Amino acid sequence: MSYRYSPHTHAGHSQFVLHAFCPSTSGALCFSALSAHVRHALTLRSSASSAPLRRPLVFVPTLSCCAFLLFALVFSAAAQAPKGTGKNQQVTRTRATHPLQELLDRAEKAIAEENFAVAVEALEKFIASEPNDAFAHFHLGYALTGLKEWDKAIAAYRRAAELKPDMAAAQLNLGLLLYEHLSPNAAVPALRRAAELLANEARPHYLLGTALERIGNTAEAVREYRAAASLDPRDSDVQLAIGRALLLTENFAQAEAAFRQTLALDQQKPGARLGLVQSLIVQKKYPAAATELDAYLAASPGDTAAWLQLATLRFETEAYDEALAALDRIEASGGATPESLRLRADIYQRQRKFDDAIAVLRRIAEQSPQDAALHARLGRLLLEKRDFPAAEAELIQSLQLDPAPLDPLRDLISVYYLGEKYEAALRMMDRLAVREHPTPFSFFIRATCYDKLMQKVEAIAAYEKFLELDQGQSHDRGIQARARIRTLKRELEQKR
Repeated sequence: MSYRYSPHTHAGHSQFVLHAFCPSTSGALCFSALSAHVRHALTLRSSASSAPLRRPLVFVPTLSCCAFLLFALVFSAAAQAPKGTGKNQQVTRTRATHPLQELLDRAEKAIAEENFAVAVEALEKFIASEPNDAFAHFHLGYALTGLKEWDKAIAAYRRAAELKPDMAAAQLNLGLLLYEHLSPNAAVPALRRAAELLANEARPHYLLGTALERIGNTAEAVREYRAAASLDPRDSDVQLAIGRALLLTENFAQAEAAFRQTLALDQQKPGARLGLVQSLIVQKKYPAAATELDAYLAASPGDTAAWLQLATLRFETEAYDEALAALDRIEASGGATPESLRLRADIYQRQRKFDDAIAVLRRIAEQSPQDAALHARLGRLLLEKRDFPAAEAELIQSLQLDPAPLDPLRDLISVYYLGEKYEAALRMMDRLAVREHPTPFSFFIRATCYDKLMQKVEAIAAYEKFLELDQGQSHDRGIQARARIRTLKRELEQKR
């Protein structure tokens, strides 16, 4: 049901009478009610082993153009009728001449038939004679919106609101068009005014909350959403918006409650299920989050991102076989991604299945040969396998692609040291010492390298530096260093 003003003649005067009409039976405009104003998108954030939150929700509320025309008209009765009157109250306007009546009749008929160009022509002629008629400007905005002439429609609604500031329909339609075609920030004043005029209607508060959320004013958005919920507690869109905004303001427990309320109202809202998952993850309620993801995937088995999130949750709870099963679902659908492959490698590494982990990482490397971090990780795994030549090749390639990280350089020192390439190890240690203050342990390794290379003077100096810096913290190494110093000094004395 929606409302419009149309001209009629009574007792020698032209008047506007507010009519209710049903688009499905009258042949007039038929637009869907504003049923899903807010869409929200999920993006992925990857962190293979350190952070369980691979898929934070990034909600981006938007308003649908298809609702602009009809939705504000739903409220035109409240905007135009004095308080305490019924929907069929007649608002009388005296018109100058009969030709103006014909223009109004023509505009009404054209709008009913969705012939917006004809309606615009008639209304513009009428306004030329009656420039201060707020209702005519409102309907002109209505028809211009049907023609998708957004700037002109905005101007018409703005003029209607100027002429009749208490016309809620004009404020609401103006706000919706500004939101969609200019900016949410520009829409806030009109939507705020509409919410004030329609204080007992839930939707204006909801729409204002949506605009406030988009401009980052989430605290006030929550207040508007709660106002809408108090007026219509069974509106699942409103409950979903509350949960989303609370999640953004890091009120995770309250967000969880709002998402659960949304699902209690409408089990078919996947956004609510995923929002609930997110709120549980950040509270580290991983088993409960996995249960909700299972429920979501039962209804949406083709959502690759959700399978990856489930695999991540299983990984974080050390349910490795279940995590691999979720990843198998992704690969079976042909949807394997570098992120899912990295997670698979993480799982194999945790299980100490180094060969399997290396094989997976090499698959990724084929797709991303310039990924320095990937080569560094391969080098680390090969080091753990003690495949020193292969580890050396990967670590050198990583440092050539990106010399900034220090971990690949440290691993390369380990490769050379364990592989008994002591001169190469010393060169890499010199390179590392330029970039970070040497640790006591680094002097112990340096001393050992000199010792192995029979460079006794340098070895003694490095062992002594180790003892000076270590201050007895490494008992066993301290014993070994002192013993080697005595032995090396004795050998030097014997040479003399």
